[in-house]
Amino acid sequence: MKLNFTKKLIAVVFVLTAFIGKSQTTIFTETFTPSPTYSFNPANWDQSKITDDWFVDDNTFLGDPSPVTPSAHALCADGTGTLEILQTNSFSTVGYTSITVQWNEYRTPGSGTLDLRYSTNGTNWITFATFTTNPSSPQWSAVTPVLLPSGAEGKSTVYLRWDVSTTGNGFPIALDDINVIAQNSLPVYYYDGSGDLADENNWGSNTDGTGTRPPNFVNDGQTFRLHNTAAATLVAAWNIQGNNSKLEIGDGTANNVNLTIPSTLALTLTNNAALQVFGGSTL
Repeated sequence: MKLNFTKKLIAVVFVLTAFIGKSQTTIFTETFTPSPTYSFNPANWDQSKITDDWFVDDNTFLGDPSPVTPSAHALCADGTGTLEILQTNSFSTVGYTSITVQWNEYRTPGSGTLDLRYSTNGTNWITFATFTTNPSSPQWSAVTPVLLPSGAEGKSTVYLRWDVSTTGNGFPIALDDINVIAQNSLPVYYYDGSGDLADENNWGSNTDGTGTRPPNFVNDGQTFRLHNTAAATLVAAWNIQGNNSKLEIGDGTANNVNLTIPSTLALTLTNNAALQVFGGSTL
């Protein structure tokens, strides 16, 4: 698919992907916010993969006045004495490394063992973290981030699963604010703030635009971040051709950029290259 941007394009795309610092991004998130579309589990999660004792609680069941986040959460009621499974929908880790899984968790003195597992096909599961410690009284706490094994990196399909080994004693475990945060393993280049955008010499691997220059705008998997200036104007036709490459205008925080494309020039993205215009920036 070929995307050709000229001065006539005035729509701004607001990207909701959250960036942590300059090199990390949240590639999966779930807050279990209730809605009419689901009352037991998120609508895009496969209910057939989730056992009956897991459901979304709006804080009515626990009735705890001081959770980490006073909102809806996934709750395992532990009422059957069987293995209780909470499985996510799939997400991609292509282009990412150093991936961590984070969440807030509610445990009681009698809560069962919780195993965190991953799969790249939804059939074969690998356990990479186990939680058994229970507090002296019921409470919410932030779980120390868990590193996802390298075998899950660079995969187009990854699932996570929380398994609770229960005894049917009714002591619940709850999860909320699940985030999977990763390091971008593909090359990232920053505009240095001046000069022709279509000239590789004006881009660098450091956040101020210095450092290693991109070899071209053709290689696959390159990310170009238009930062270090409040305004930039295209002075030559610019074609980003790399498969799964990306041009990011601004970052939604300190780097807000107005990119102007004269009517006589064009910004063209081909081979699945993408454009992201963050809130506060314009095209």
